[in-house]
Parts: sequence; structure tokens; C-alpha cells
Amino acid sequence: MSKSSSNEVKLSDVGITFLTMFLVIALVNCAFFFRNVGQKTAIKVDSVGNTVYLQYAAQNESYSIDGIDNSNFNNSNGIFSFFDINYEVSDNGQPYCIVNSKGKTVGTVKLARRDPMEASVYRIDVANLESPLVSVSGDYDTVYVYSSVTDMSFPVSIQIEQRNRPIDVIFEDVRICAPDLAPVLYCVHDVDVNLEAKGTVWLEAGANPYTKQHVSEIENLFSTVNVAANAYYVCMLSAVGTAASIMYGVDYYADMFMGVTALQLNVMENAWGKVENLFNGQDGADGLDGVPALQIAGGLNFVIAENASVTVIGGSGSDGGDGTNALTMKNNGGDGGDGASAIVCGSLATHSYGTLTLYAGAGGQGGEPGYTPLGDHGNQGNRGGQHEPKVVLDVEITE
Repeated sequence: MSKSSSNEVKLSDVGITFLTMFLVIALVNCAFFFRNVGQKTAIKVDSVGNTVYLQYAAQNESYSIDGIDNSNFNNSNGIFSFFDINYEVSDNGQPYCIVNSKGKTVGTVKLARRDPMEASVYRIDVANLESPLVSVSGDYDTVYVYSSVTDMSFPVSIQIEQRNRPIDVIFEDVRICAPDLAPVLYCVHDVDVNLEAKGTVWLEAGANPYTKQHVSEIENLFSTVNVAANAYYVCMLSAVGTAASIMYGVDYYADMFMGVTALQLNVMENAWGKVENLFNGQDGADGLDGVPALQIAGGLNFVIAENASVTVIGGSGSDGGDGTNALTMKNNGGDGGDGASAIVCGSLATHSYGTLTLYAGAGGQGGEPGYTPLGDHGNQGNRGGQHEPKVVLDVEITE
């Protein structure tokens, strides 16, 4: 055999080897591919308060709850959900099968008939409160908020204390403007809240009147702000990493609640500092962001009753501080804080049979510039912006 023929044989052997390897890889890939063809992802059943929803459900299917009339699931942006005012999701409820259009069971959920007569109700007449802060313990099933005086706004902040089961909250024909630095309703624990609004309801968070300079005077701030803000401060302090982390303005809260002290930040207390301040002055402090009207660390199931008119407004950001007048420096005004979202929550299911309007709070005004004796001045601070009307971290369902 010639040398040329020998080379041809070797090249042919190499080609066969590569072809064999290619076919083996292709067959393995085909096996994996066809093994997965026809497989269906299991449907996951979950809930936001009393709203049941399905994840990974087939979009060309329909679903209902076996044993409950008119229990068809609503398809909202690809998420199937079921809500009936007469039923609640409960670990102590009866197991119900969720079935598809062919009657095949795809999951189960525990539901119980709602019986308002059996609920433990905490009644809050906002017109007759001794304190603007109301704390609701885990002993109650329902909070009913109303007003015995019409056409008036009341400063109220409602805290849901730690509990191990969802809670129902009802606002009926009430107008609330929370105290400074306080939401209308907040729960920093991971528990669902079923919120129902009836009649004409106005819920507005308190404004944030403080700048970053006030943070440097934290001890004084803590002792002077009103009762509601004090309680909110304490709750947020205990919930760093949970509720604090879901808020816009998180930088402020991280600084404020992680233990910034007056000793660390008050750097102008000695004589030299005061002399230096006289010559150079300082820029105005930036304003702080507002707080949300409804802040729920867990899920919020929001039901707007038939013919109800509901308005929810986030708290306004604080104005920026003014730059100080100085002999040599042209100091700038501080920027205003951003207005807060109306709602901040983990998951949100909205069932509106009336009208729901959400507004972010207003941004704070920019601070005035500081002047020199010659009339020169720094820049006016920028007005604060606004956050989104609602911030939902996980699943959002709209009916």
C-alpha cells in the first residue's frame, strides 16, 4: 500500500470517529428533549389573604372550585384567581378540590364560610380616640374603623401587632390623615391583611417633616415626635431587614434605625467647629422621603365594596433645609425628599366593585440657598420627586 493510501485510511478513520461522536451526542440530546415533551409543570396553589390564585396554570384552560357555585377563577394577566366575600382561606377550613374544565383535580385549598357574627371585632371610632395611635393585638379577628362624626378628618395610625393568622380590617365612611411620620395602617410582620373599604373612604399618610440633619439629632427627634411616630419608630427598629427593606427611602431608614447617634454625627460642637461654621456655613440638609399610607409586609387583599369611593395617598417628603449664610462660602439649599407610595406590600390582590384612586405623596420643596455679605448665593435645592403609587414586591392580582 502506498503512503498516500495509508494517509487516506487514517483520515477516513478519524472522520468516522467524529461522526460517531456527533451521532451519540445528538441521540442523547434528542432523548432528553423527547423525555420532556408532554410533561406539564405542576400547578401551584397560593393565596393573598382570602384570594386564592394559581401559578403555572395553562392559559388555555379554565378552573373552578368543586362544591362552590359560581367559583370560576378569573384570569388576570396570566394569573388565575378566585375570591368570594363569603369564604375565607383558613387552615381550619374544609379542603376543596380545584378542578379544570375536564373535571380533573389540579390542587386543593382549605376554605371556611365567613361568619361575621363569630368574629372577635375591635371597633375604632376615630372621632373618640384618646391617642392617635391604635395597636391591635393578635386576639382580634377583625378591625372595624368608622367615625361617629361626619365630614371631618382625624389623625390616626393603626398598628397590627404580631399575630399568626390573617386579619380583616374594614374602613367605612371615614377620613383619616395620619400624624407626621406615620402610616394609616401598617403591619411589619409577615401576615396577610384583608382590607375592605365601604362608602367614602380617605386614607392619607402623615407627612415627613424631618431632614437628614434631624437624624443627627436622633435622641431629640425620638423624644419630641408624637406618639404615633414613636411607635412606628420602635416597630421599624425591630423589623430592620423586613419591612424597612421594602420601603422607598430605605437609605434613610437604614441609617436611622441601625443606630446612628448624635455623638457620631454632631461634629460642630467644639469651639473650632463653631468658628469654622461662621466662615464657611453649610449646605442645607436634604429632605427625607415620605412614608406609605398602607404598609403591609405580607399580602394585602384589598376589596372596594360596591359603590364605594376610596382614595389612598402616600405621605409627602420633607422640604430640604436652607443653606446657611456665611462670610466666604455660597451654600446650597438641600433637596426635597420624595413623596411616598400610597401602598407598599408584599403581594397585592385588588377586587374593586367601586372606585379606587391611588396617589403618591408630594415631593418636598428645595431649600433656599445661603448668601454671602456681597450678595452671592448658592443654588436652590431641587424639589423632591414622587415614587410609584403602589409598590408590590411579589404577585399582583387585579380583578
